[in-house]
Amino acid sequence: MNFDDIKDRAQDALHDVNVDDLKDKAEDFIEDNKDNIDGAVDKIKGMFNKD
Repeated sequence: MNFDDIKDRAQDALHDVNVDDLKDKAEDFIEDNKDNIDGAVDKIKGMFNKD
């Protein structure tokens, strides 16, 4: 399988995706996991001494 095959398969898969539905699911996921995401961001900032 070469790059063009992978690209074609990815485009075919994305063609069937409803972008609005995906956006809604992403927003729900972020809202449901906001504390975890904020904690992870704080931890990463701490690793690089960024506040």
